[in-house]
Amino acid sequence: MTGALVLDALILAWLLYRQRKVRRVPPRLGLRFPVLLGVLGVLEVADYSHQHSLSPAVVGVLALSLAVAAVGLGVVRALTVQLRMVDGVALRQGTWLTVALWLVSLGLHFAADWWITDLKGPGGLPSASLLLYLGVTYGVQKAVVHRRATALAARQGPVDVRANDLSRGPWSSGPSARRPSSGDQPIDVRSEVVGYDHRGHDGDRGKRRDHHRSRTNEGGGGPSS
Repeated sequence: MTGALVLDALILAWLLYRQRKVRRVPPRLGLRFPVLLGVLGVLEVADYSHQHSLSPAVVGVLALSLAVAAVGLGVVRALTVQLRMVDGVALRQGTWLTVALWLVSLGLHFAADWWITDLKGPGGLPSASLLLYLGVTYGVQKAVVHRRATALAARQGPVDVRANDLSRGPWSSGPSARRPSSGDQPIDVRSEVVGYDHRGHDGDRGKRRDHHRSRTNEGGGGPSS
């Protein structure tokens, strides 16, 4: 039991840590990790139910917690996630409000234990169902964020790579890179070569012939007057 609680705490800390990270939204929605959490959570709840008697009222409280705190606040949290398109790629980053709503939803889930105790039910069910709760709420948030990113990409249309300066905005740091302007002209490499003679080899041969005639005249080889 202690090992399961440690695992649950580590997974929860990892999910909260990832909320503030800038991450790419994949083109295809992947729910393998939330589904895995949900399956593990169902197994933990089943193991808990073998040791404790769960009345229909207690199961109803758990279902209400999943519907309101997990699904409902999962949708609200997804709407607080910032989205941005960079070079045709959707990036996402949770805000501090996203993290705060995570904490609120978790508080509501654990507060259900008071209701369960008031119904004369066994204590500790919210802790036993934590992985199930995380799988549901994380999956809902991920699905809504993916839907928003898909709609944003559809509205943006074709992407002009030159217009995306990755050094601007809260997504990266560092000096701003110069953007190409419409007045930029292509560089003629030949004009940049030092000493380049645009007359080519014909001009060089003409220079040599002029030099040879000059030496011949100086030597007296020219016609007499």
